[in-house]
Formats: sequence, C-alpha cells, structure tokens
Amino acid sequence: MHERLDLDPAGVEGMSARLSHLIAVALEGMRDNVPTLPLNEWQTLLDVSNGHYRSHNDPLPAQLESWIFSISESGPECDEKWGVDCRALARKINGLPLIQKCAAYEVCRRFWVRKDVNDLHDSYAGMLTAHGARIA
Repeated sequence: MHERLDLDPAGVEGMSARLSHLIAVALEGMRDNVPTLPLNEWQTLLDVSNGHYRSHNDPLPAQLESWIFSISESGPECDEKWGVDCRALARKINGLPLIQKCAAYEVCRRFWVRKDVNDLHDSYAGMLTAHGARIA
C-alpha cells in the first residue's frame, strides 16, 4: 500500500496526510470536471443510479462499467420517461475522460445519499446544481 500511495520514504509525510491530500485532489479534480449535460440526461442518470451505489470495495473500473451498463439497459422505460436514448447516453458517458465519468457518478451518488441537500430545493435542476452538476 505504501508504494501505491507513493509515500515519502523518509517518513516526513505520514499516511494520514497523504490520504487527505489525495482525497482533496480527487474531489477538486472531479468538481472541476463535471460534464455539462442536458437536464433530462442528468435525470436519466439519477433514475438509473437509484440503488446503484454499493460498497466502494469494488474497483473503480468495475463500478463505472456496471453503472454504464445499467444506463445502456434502462431503455425503453427511461427512454420514454425522460425523452432520451439510454444506449446513446451510455455511449456518451463511456466516451468521456475518466475524470468526467467519475465526476458524473459522484454527482449522482451525492444526490442519493444527501437527501438533506435535496430538501433545500424544489426542482431537479436546483438539486443537481447543489450537488455540482452542470446543466446545459
């Protein structure tokens, strides 16, 4: 684990400081790279993501692949409900750079785990924006 975290071999930097730094960098990187999507595409992602978040013990590629597969397979119900083509949306999300996929996934995760934030808003656009979404 120490090698994967690229810890200072002299020991000046402790594991806690390194982890805190990496988390801060990851969160800031995701905040800066949220993709801009139409509201109905964000709504589709939220719909598909309901109940999708599970243990973060799964490797990141597996989490993203499962999410993108769920998006792809959610039509025709979500296609009709939100006016999107879920297979096309899945291809669009899959084609994003990794940091943007992670950022979109994180916006949806926040939506489902931070209902206290949602309660402060009366529209999907307001809720999504509060969680960091960029709406076209």
